[in-house]
Amino acid sequence: MAADEIKCPKWKGKMEKGKILSPKSSKWVKGKPLTTLSVLKGEIIWTYRCSSCGYLESYA
Repeated sequence: MAADEIKCPKWKGKMEKGKILSPKSSKWVKGKPLTTLSVLKGEIIWTYRCSSCGYLESYA
């Protein structure tokens, strides 16, 4: 599913693809994840953020 196809379930805004920096952080960053051990193991979890309301939704 492409990022431009995902709409916010709450406000129908565009969902931007990004990642939460770490399991202990709530900071979201737009774009591809940095190279980390989880990426090397193929365990990427993408988090989409609504550009209208800031709602976050994650997909494995």
